[in-house]
Amino acid sequence: MKIIGFERMTPYQLGETGRAEAIPYLTRHLEIGGSNDKKFAASAIRKLASEHKSKCEPTVPLLVKCLQDPHPQTRQYSLKALLLFRIPQESITLIQNISTGDEREYNRELAREIISQQTRTRPTRSQEKTSGESGKSLVISNSINTDRSKIDAYYDEDGYYSYVLLSKVHDEISQDDIHHVTEKLKEVGVITILSGRSYRPADNGRQYEFYLRVSNEQGAKPNRQKVEDVLGINKKDLSETTQSEQLRADNQQYQETIKREQQEKENTQTQLRASKQEIYKSQEEINRLQAALKQLLRDKEFLLSKIEGIHYDYQNTFARLEEEKAIRTGAIDGKSFSKELILELENRIKEIEKDRKLICDQRDIANEESQSIQDELHIIQGQLENRIEELEEDIKLTCSQRDTAKAEIDETQEELYKIQGQYDLLKRQLNGKVTSTSNREKDFQKFLKCLLPNLEIHNASVSFLTEIKDCTNILSKLYLLSTDPASVKSQRFHKAGGGWLEMAYHVNTGDSDNGRIYYYKQCQNTYCVYVSSKQTQNKDGEKMKKWKN
Repeated sequence: MKIIGFERMTPYQLGETGRAEAIPYLTRHLEIGGSNDKKFAASAIRKLASEHKSKCEPTVPLLVKCLQDPHPQTRQYSLKALLLFRIPQESITLIQNISTGDEREYNRELAREIISQQTRTRPTRSQEKTSGESGKSLVISNSINTDRSKIDAYYDEDGYYSYVLLSKVHDEISQDDIHHVTEKLKEVGVITILSGRSYRPADNGRQYEFYLRVSNEQGAKPNRQKVEDVLGINKKDLSETTQSEQLRADNQQYQETIKREQQEKENTQTQLRASKQEIYKSQEEINRLQAALKQLLRDKEFLLSKIEGIHYDYQNTFARLEEEKAIRTGAIDGKSFSKELILELENRIKEIEKDRKLICDQRDIANEESQSIQDELHIIQGQLENRIEELEEDIKLTCSQRDTAKAEIDETQEELYKIQGQYDLLKRQLNGKVTSTSNREKDFQKFLKCLLPNLEIHNASVSFLTEIKDCTNILSKLYLLSTDPASVKSQRFHKAGGGWLEMAYHVNTGDSDNGRIYYYKQCQNTYCVYVSSKQTQNKDGEKMKKWKN
């Protein structure tokens, strides 16, 4: 992501930077932002807390204040962020009120989770003195709560290996969650052999986010009751009917979220169209006033030219009158005067003065109207310039909100697809159409036997191949071993002893290059094959020794 000035970023963009420098700007949004800004600022704080938790802790009072916002999603995102922090005792009452009185069930559940978490992690006075980590919040306590807003755990021992499978419906599994689960399992003698993102459904038909391959201290499958006690799995709570109801409720919730975000986007676009129409009307009014002003200026020029003509006529008439008066008085000799002409000239001068006064009045009126139009035009132009500036800011904000809303819709849509997939799998399970883990492994083993008839592949390897994200690279190496073993580069695998060889390839499994292939020549064209991960080489070597013998 291209880093621009933090002051110009939206709350969503600030969260995407992953940088602690964004926190003061998010704090500002939490303080004075609108409901939408506060919602995305809370979401951004939650993202940044994974790397900068101590620097995010000062935002807790503001996040608590956001719980009083009238918009339910703003409260939801604030509650999600508060899950990561220690809540001041004086704020617990507000969260308790939300847990029982909020209009939305998902907010009530999040509030209950915070209260439960704070109760578990709040130390006694003696613990505060002896523990250096008394402020650490853990999602899981002595047992793993399986409410929808918490960790959903499942134990699958149907295949060759045993797995603890973990998911969250409203969130993603964090490394802290994984670490805490493995520690709780370790306390009862259940060892985590391998872990990673899960790419296959469990024997209950559900696709979980994360898997832990587990065994007891002897390397065998752990006792089911012991594992389920640690995971806190309640058969009734995890019944298929309950899961179906939960998934259906989540599906509806996310559908409503998407619909609401899209409606907000449409409302914003409608407001923009209205603003543009308002500007068009203002521009039309300006054009009309400018046309009227031009006409007045033309009228003014006509009146001025007319005044000039009248002034010229006045001067000529007045000169003739003076001449006739001079003749009458004898000042000019040789000419006779006309009394009628003098009277006519005097009347003409009066008419000219009257016309001149009338035209001057019209000129003054035109000047006043022109000045009035100019003043009005100046006001409207100023208003239009201000409105255009406001609209430009609105457009920038709307574009930012559009990008943020799109990201939110995409995120919500992805979550919805995930829930829909779980729901579809659950329906198949209820209809008896879900294949068990052991049957899935057996079917895959039959496929491998047909594809690679001269390779005897260990059952653990079959389970591993169904466990990883992408097994095509491993299968291509196995096909090469089956068809042209002389071209396979290998080295001795001393941990297994005897004639075991390790292919000199770090095979990609879809998300790492930790795939390893071991083989042993059994007879002329037959090989024993063991496929696994680099992380379990020591234990795999022991298995290969036993298999050979």
